[in-house]
Amino acid sequence: MYYRDLRYGDGRRESGIALIFVCCLPIRRIDIETLGCPGGITNNLPWALPPSVAMAIAICAVLWYRKRQSERAREILHKIHSTLLSIEDALKPFVSKGDYIPERVLRPLVADLALILESGLPAVVELLRHMHCDAMQMQVNSLGRHTSELRMVLETHNDRYVQRMLTEHNKLLAGEFGLDKMQSEATVRNDYRNLVIAGAGSGKTRTIVARIRFLLERNVPPAAILAVTFTKKAAEEFRKRYTP
Repeated sequence: MYYRDLRYGDGRRESGIALIFVCCLPIRRIDIETLGCPGGITNNLPWALPPSVAMAIAICAVLWYRKRQSERAREILHKIHSTLLSIEDALKPFVSKGDYIPERVLRPLVADLALILESGLPAVVELLRHMHCDAMQMQVNSLGRHTSELRMVLETHNDRYVQRMLTEHNKLLAGEFGLDKMQSEATVRNDYRNLVIAGAGSGKTRTIVARIRFLLERNVPPAAILAVTFTKKAAEEFRKRYTP
């Protein structure tokens, strides 16, 4: 019988016990003098296993190791599959209605996908490198395609939303307010927080007014809109520019 304590890179610990019966196999003692050891040492070495037993131990070790690798690969694939389903569920309300995905929703999903692409799937590929499991390899390929599709949605969905809003409200943005491309995009991006940094005379006030008009056209209640300025002069200018 032998006992082995294994530690993995991710901090997990596993113990393995195997029983090896060699009752019918001959075991012999080796005398150091028969090896021509200098000094005439006559002490005997411990019991030595014959090649057949050593081969049996090696085969058992390889089989156990491959089984453990396969189990580990299945665990990772299951976690990846569950994560992808969670991402899909989080995206469904926005994708189905064509709504803007807020940054606070988008960032964690992007981070989860990056983790899958950078460590999850490569770890499984490495585990399967010396194994011939077509079923698991097909699952890896399928999850890889699914991950790439979701990444494409996350990278392009909001841009498609912006382009659609620019087209639908072009008369208001370009025609009535004369906004350029960057001002128009700042007007229609529908995040919880939008930070617009611009210098004096660059059209900040006009962009804010256009934003209010855009929200009203999107049926946002007027009572839900609050515009704040730092000075009375700016507030008066704002009132003059704003014509509902």
